[in-house]
Amino acid sequence: SFGGDADAQFNVAALYDNGWGVARDVEKAAFWYGRAAARNVAPAELALAHMLRLGEIGAPNGEQALRHLRSAAHRGSASAQFELGVAYDRGVGVTQNYATAAVWYEKAAAQGLTEAIYNLATLFDEGLGAPKDHVVALAWYRQAARAGNALAENNIGNLHEKGLGVPQDYVRAVEWYAKAAARGLAIAQNN
Repeated sequence: SFGGDADAQFNVAALYDNGWGVARDVEKAAFWYGRAAARNVAPAELALAHMLRLGEIGAPNGEQALRHLRSAAHRGSASAQFELGVAYDRGVGVTQNYATAAVWYEKAAAQGLTEAIYNLATLFDEGLGAPKDHVVALAWYRQAARAGNALAENNIGNLHEKGLGVPQDYVRAVEWYAKAAARGLAIAQNN
C-alpha cells in the first residue's frame, strides 16, 4: 500500500504530464499516476492507459494499457467506459463485439457523455450488437443533439428524410440537417 494523499499524487502526476509549472517529465508523471492508480484513482488509471498505449513510458504496451482502461471503467470513469466501448466497437486490442461496446457506451451515456450517447445511437441505427431499432436510435440521437452533437442532428435529419422510426417528413429532415450544417458539418450542408 502506498501512503500519501491519492488526490495529491494524481495532481503531481498531472503537473509533470502536462508541464504545468515544471518541465514535462513523463517518467515522473507515470510514477505518480501509478501511485494514485494503486489507490483506486480512476483518472490516474486512464492516464496510465494512454501513456502505455502511446508508448510514452517504454514500448507501447496494449495489454497493460487495456488492463488500466478496464480498471478505470469498472471504477466508474465515463471516459474510460467510452474508450472501452470504442475498443470493442472497432476491435482495437480486443475481439470486436458490438454488444459489449453497447454495454460500455450505455454506462458512459448514463453519466451524460455525449460521444457515448451518439455511438450508442449508431449501434441501434445500424443494428450492430442488437436488433436494428430506429425508434431507440432516434431517442439516443435526440439526447446527443440536445448536447450539441452535429452528427446526431444530421442523423435525425436522415431518419426523417427516409421515414425510419418516424413518419417521412422532408421539412423536419431539412430542419435537422440545417441545425447540423450551421455547426459546420459538411455532410449536413450537402444533405
